[in-house]
Amino acid sequence: RHVFVFDSVSFHCIDMSRPHQPRLLKDVVSLNNASQRISQYSAPFDLCCFIPDILRSRDDSITNYLATRKQHPWISDDACYDGIFCRALCTIEDSGESSRSLYIFRRSNEWNDVDDHSASDSPLIISRMMNRGKLLNFVTFTHSKHGIIGSGGTSVPILYGLRVSDVADNKFAFHEISDAQNAEATFGQHRGYLCKQYLTLQYMPDNRLFAVQCRQEHGRSNSKQALQSRIITAKCGVYDLEKNWWSSVTPIRFHLLCTEDEDNFRCGLAYNASEQRIYCVSNLGRTATYDFHKNCWNLLYENHCDVNEMRFDKGPIVWCDDYLP
Repeated sequence: RHVFVFDSVSFHCIDMSRPHQPRLLKDVVSLNNASQRISQYSAPFDLCCFIPDILRSRDDSITNYLATRKQHPWISDDACYDGIFCRALCTIEDSGESSRSLYIFRRSNEWNDVDDHSASDSPLIISRMMNRGKLLNFVTFTHSKHGIIGSGGTSVPILYGLRVSDVADNKFAFHEISDAQNAEATFGQHRGYLCKQYLTLQYMPDNRLFAVQCRQEHGRSNSKQALQSRIITAKCGVYDLEKNWWSSVTPIRFHLLCTEDEDNFRCGLAYNASEQRIYCVSNLGRTATYDFHKNCWNLLYENHCDVNEMRFDKGPIVWCDDYLP
């Protein structure tokens, strides 16, 4: 279990293999030493996801592209390489668009013996393609077949996909895999009166995505129409990657006590395959599990001391671990 963090200079890794003895491994990838010069407009700033074994096939497009950049000698046949995808600041000033970056680095058994392979050789691929309306609010990596899935859309969620193995140059871009009409029956129309909505996604090994509709306040609109009723739950759904189909499941309640902040709800998700349950931890201090067999949420914990004590601006990172101390 590894958590990657970025401090505007380098990617660092928190090794959580032993949850009670975490280790900070510094400078896994240093931007100052990356193979491509980093400018203030191409530095990463959000929407990061980890891609394990990104060069699993030595004959795919991304490996061949690295070879054309004279970086093929850096790739060893007996080594494993991972990647970090992130949205970067725009390469064109004041354009309102953002680029995407792929950082590729050699995996280490200990993650911290970077001296075995200099981080200065780590390839960096920056997409020169603009958003073209495909604004992403959340991204997650599934597997080699479906690649990276991103959540976008305004009034209705839209899903976009990017197969990493198909990256053949610096013009890679996401393509639409689920349109607004496909998701409207599950999530309905969002008027965006006080906030924007987006989906937090969790990939499950049976080629499905579990989604929770999060909300982020962005100020009042010009609309004078008031809300008809208070929103106390977040809509949830399951997306089948093979069938391209959404199905609705029981929504999750924000908080039993905190009911005045329905326009600020984020969460982190994790899937436990052995239990066949989804774990959801919200930024409002609520932890619950979703039971697929009973189609219901079971409350595990809720903050009752101070409503604001466990309120965060972002959804937490959540994962399941069988570790026993």
